[in-house]
Amino acid sequence: MENYTALIIDLKKSRSYKPEVRASIQHYIASVIRSLNEIFSGSLAKDVDFSAGDEIQGLFSSPQAAYLYLRMFCMLIFPVEVRAGMGIGEWNVRIENASSTAQDGPAYHNARYAIKKVKKDSLEYSVLFYSGKKVDLYLNAVINASFALASKHSEYQNELMLLAELLYPIDYNQAINHEIINQLFEIVTASCKIK
Repeated sequence: MENYTALIIDLKKSRSYKPEVRASIQHYIASVIRSLNEIFSGSLAKDVDFSAGDEIQGLFSSPQAAYLYLRMFCMLIFPVEVRAGMGIGEWNVRIENASSTAQDGPAYHNARYAIKKVKKDSLEYSVLFYSGKKVDLYLNAVINASFALASKHSEYQNELMLLAELLYPIDYNQAINHEIINQLFEIVTASCKIK
């Protein structure tokens, strides 16, 4: 059977925000998710969406697409911090016309395992990839090195990185729809007006 990659994202310290700030953040994140779902539509098996409170979940056709989605998502919602788990495996409980939250299989189990491990682990990783293979150790080291560096950015550095990404997006096997990536400029401009 074919492997998929489930992505589960959890907003760090979301309960520490005042209710009106939390609502504003979630509305902004919802608009980011809608735009990214369009941009990554060719790589999504099930759209990314809020699954429970401040948790976000989706299913991708490849781990590279899930990673690129998460990377761009983090740049767009900076300075809000996240934890994430990516799980590779089969998608064997398919419920047609239902969201990602209704689906099941090893990809979801592995993503849930990864995000639980991120929350408990003393390594201070913010993202874990889990497939049950030895290569996970090396992938997690590389992924978290880049996320650790990005988390130390100032707002200005993040905006420069985001601008470079929007002008020259990193892509793998045409995971990104380049024709509609310009939509993100509107979101970024709107978020700058909020600040």
